[in-house]
Amino acid sequence: MDEPFSSLDQPTRRRLQKELKSFAGRAVMPVIHITHDLDEALFLGDRICSLVEGRLVPEWLEVQLEELAEERGYPVSSRARVLQGVRDMRSA
Repeated sequence: MDEPFSSLDQPTRRRLQKELKSFAGRAVMPVIHITHDLDEALFLGDRICSLVEGRLVPEWLEVQLEELAEERGYPVSSRARVLQGVRDMRSA
């Protein structure tokens, strides 16, 4: 799915994200969801693949997670703490 929630109002978007997450948890096939919204990717994704100009760039995601953690007040002293912050953000 290529950015299916991008033009929705926030309440509808959040409701449909929750429905998709529930569906994906029961699905017997993988769900590939394309988004430019990192919060949405963190909420919905079991795995996140970052592409820049059509190429896999795993370090992009780590930089974005560190910036997001710092912006939201999560400790950035180690990768483990950043990932803990991601888990906290995903459950919100």
